Amino acid sequence: MHNEVIKKTRIDSRPRDFQGFYDHVWARQIGKRVSSHSRLSQTIGELLMAWKSSSNAFRSFWLLANLSQITISSFVKERPAGSEQLLNALIQRVRLRRPDNFQADMIKILADELFDAKLQCDAERSRFLEDFSVQNVWKQYIHNQEIQLAIEGMKLQTYSAIVFAYEYFILNVIRIVGEDEELDPRGANAFAKELLLRFDDSDFVDKIWKSPYLAKARSIRNSIAHTGGKIKDDDRQYESEDGIYHCVMADDINSLYLCLQNNVDEIVKRVMS
Repeated sequence: MHNEVIKKTRIDSRPRDFQGFYDHVWARQIGKRVSSHSRLSQTIGELLMAWKSSSNAFRSFWLLANLSQITISSFVKERPAGSEQLLNALIQRVRLRRPDNFQADMIKILADELFDAKLQCDAERSRFLEDFSVQNVWKQYIHNQEIQLAIEGMKLQTYSAIVFAYEYFILNVIRIVGEDEELDPRGANAFAKELLLRFDDSDFVDKIWKSPYLAKARSIRNSIAHTGGKIKDDDRQYESEDGIYHCVMADDINSLYLCLQNNVDEIVKRVMS
């Protein structure tokens, strides 16, 4: 294609940051805590399913790198190269020979040389396996432009999905506490007003909804959803040929999830008390 606009990306160099953020232990624990409250239990279940799905999508490239490393390493370990097979066969044949006294020294030297060659092959195999690490596989991935764009898109979608799920959870909490399934506040300020009305604790509402960190997360989510991530005056941004875009790194996603997970803990305590 001609005249393509290629979006510039920041590269996440650490594959471990993509291992997935979902906390299975926490999910089981909070599921048990709300099991006696059917409506809240349903709401928590919906939140956990959304976050689990997002985490699985987020870790897909990490899984791909690991599976590539495991597959190739297993193949190399189980299927020796042709030169190694030949060396093994020669060593066995030489050792089975019954030489006369004149040939004995020569055959011993040949066997030793063949064995040394086999050791060199084994060392090269080990070096190859060390070089073919998940980190090195990841380096190959992130230098491929198509994969770069795929990872970039996945990060933006994952970030948005985490925030969307949390917002829907907050909406359901408002409905549960207010005992009104028809409640449908529109906009961040309307949500804050309803939360303050239901919990009557401004510090609590600030923590779970109005903090600068969460306001920024909603801003990023809105930008991704409505303008393809294009923004202005942001401290985590990079320039592209067609504008200014939010830059979401893997660590941003992991940090966001931990923040919202802690908020969910606090909310559940309040609702269940």
